[in-house]
Amino acid sequence: MNAFVAKIQNLSLIRKMAAAFLAGVLMVPAMPPYGLWPLLLVGFTVFYILLSNERGWRTLAIGWLFGFGYFGAGLTWIANALLVPGNDYAWVYPLAIAGLPALLACFTAFASWLARYKQPVAASFSGYLWFCAAMGLGEFLRGHVFTGYPWNMAGYAWTNFLPVAQLAAFGGSYFLTLVTIMWAAVPGYALLAPRAAGLRAAALAFVSFGLVIAGGAVRLDLNPTVLRDDIIVRAVQPNIAQEDKWNPRKAPENFSKHLLLSQPIDGADANKTTVLIWPETAVPFYMMNDTSAQAMLRSVLADYDMPVYLVTGLLRREAAAGAPESAEKYFNSLVVLNRDAEPLAIYDKARLVPFGEFIPFQKYVPFGPFVQFAGFEAGSGPRTLGIQSLPPFTPLICYEVIFPGQITDRAGERPQWLVNVTNDAWYGDSAGPRQHFAMAIFRAIEEGVPAVRSANTGISGVIDGTGRVLQKIPLFTENAQGTPLPEPLIRPTLFSKFGNWIFIGLWALLCLAAIVTGRKKA
Repeated sequence: MNAFVAKIQNLSLIRKMAAAFLAGVLMVPAMPPYGLWPLLLVGFTVFYILLSNERGWRTLAIGWLFGFGYFGAGLTWIANALLVPGNDYAWVYPLAIAGLPALLACFTAFASWLARYKQPVAASFSGYLWFCAAMGLGEFLRGHVFTGYPWNMAGYAWTNFLPVAQLAAFGGSYFLTLVTIMWAAVPGYALLAPRAAGLRAAALAFVSFGLVIAGGAVRLDLNPTVLRDDIIVRAVQPNIAQEDKWNPRKAPENFSKHLLLSQPIDGADANKTTVLIWPETAVPFYMMNDTSAQAMLRSVLADYDMPVYLVTGLLRREAAAGAPESAEKYFNSLVVLNRDAEPLAIYDKARLVPFGEFIPFQKYVPFGPFVQFAGFEAGSGPRTLGIQSLPPFTPLICYEVIFPGQITDRAGERPQWLVNVTNDAWYGDSAGPRQHFAMAIFRAIEEGVPAVRSANTGISGVIDGTGRVLQKIPLFTENAQGTPLPEPLIRPTLFSKFGNWIFIGLWALLCLAAIVTGRKKA
């Protein structure tokens, strides 16, 4: 093994940079939908050794290439939105393929530089701890700086391994990511450290991994899925092609498709309140103001024998009387309607997609958002909606669901379920929609409440408070089957109480331990 380490350490800078890039690419299949988590060990081991004898700007270069390989290979799907027929910005495709990964890789570069700051010895335990703390900080910053984009964090490798994923209920996805990095970097440290120290670290990682699996299995066993006997949720997935969704001539046809899928199912909805959930921007503002469309909607809802509610994504427009068209404001909203198609509550999306729903520094950028108007206005932030006899829920529109610890109103009433409406038709048959669904799983685990997800095409589904997928509608499938709404976990999770402070506490302990062990070694 020492020969292997020496071979990597003695590579030229150019070859080290190439090896870092390939190590980043290699880790991509660890993410959903594949979940090949052992590849994280390989990637981080190579990366740890590559950084072990480097300093200064060279660590920045190696770290940036590692991040660029990981994000570049893992986020190619994001540019598919530019290839939808009729899009005027297809020429931006090369920039989208490389631009976002290049920006995200800057956080990995910073973390790599910090990991080697003041020359911590990679073969020492303090150097290992400092590396893990630096990488964990880089991921946390990536999720918060410049609106944040915490996509494909290392902790999401456990999507298909629920016992380990349960750790997110304790400390959240940043916490799980930091622990995952600590496990993944151990082989690199063990190969560099003295034999006894390396074996102790490997044994500690193995034991802690086993304890997490055991604890997660016990948690799953103690929290079986409990279904309500009074509420049916129906996530409507109409599977409308993206080029048709925004076509005004197709609006009546699209609306009718939603109505057809929302018809009562004989026998399935008897004696239970039904909640129909339509996807993001399922209804444009002009359809909500159309009397014939309202009559059709009321006719469908009137066919239900028991109480019925419609929760739908809505393209909402605000226009002051007599104001010019340029003064109109648009919102990506969610509205709750009763049987008479009357609005009971409205939520406006608070986290907008940069360059998709708004343009940062608009006056300095020579083009508009990729939506077909000036861009959306942002809402006020997370809310809990309490609607008549329904249990209170938190609405999440599209990628609002990807932000750990930032989806609920901590000062308000605890939600009993999450409703995520989205439209992943932009991204085609790629990893993107599947990874988006995986993040809804982790939000359910973190908050200890079920999540119901409706996508234009997606993936739609119902998830219980431990992350079990009870119903799943695949990509490009038209469906609107119902399932009883799961109950939330009886006890709120630690993460739902303390949020990301638990991650911050672990990170601070790692830094303190790195300092103390480093001084003892000296």
